[in-house]
Amino acid sequence: MPKRKQQTKPKLPKVQFVLGDDAKPPTKATDGSAGYDLYAPSFETIPPQTTWKYDINLQMAIPRGYYGRILSRSSVANNKLITLAGVIDSDYTGWIQVLFYNLGDEPYVIHEGDRIAQIVISPCLSVEFEQVDLLDETARGAGGFGSTGIGAVKPPTPSVEPEMAANKTQKRHSESSLSKKSKRVKVQPSQ
Repeated sequence: MPKRKQQTKPKLPKVQFVLGDDAKPPTKATDGSAGYDLYAPSFETIPPQTTWKYDINLQMAIPRGYYGRILSRSSVANNKLITLAGVIDSDYTGWIQVLFYNLGDEPYVIHEGDRIAQIVISPCLSVEFEQVDLLDETARGAGGFGSTGIGAVKPPTPSVEPEMAANKTQKRHSESSLSKKSKRVKVQPSQ
């Protein structure tokens, strides 16, 4: 039986970090996890319907060409605490804070040592922006939110005349824009 050639693991970029009081280093729950769990260094109560900045007592030096994206953990989000924003640039080396929003009607309690968010380290491309007068046409064009629907994409019916298809599309867009008028409710923080 021929021997299997041993695969060498690719060299991973190194992310240096500094821990503050009661902080823990980021960890992966499994080998297949995309994100590294971030831990709570202290007890905190986040009021309902409130945005909250929470310092995790951690600094990182992410290598150039990469960035860190702080995301919700599904188990925490399922309990109505979501992570709002969080891009950690490679040139930022300050203390990391997680921006939470408590969607619930009850206070959310964080305990020291809880895994409260996760960070995914990803490559980051630099691009050059070029101003032009017109953009190339695409099949989607300016179709934005909901323009591709939520069901399976159906191929166009070849038997429909182009003019008829355009009229149907125009009618469908005007009908869908009427049905998409949503009620906007302003959320007030509890007093």
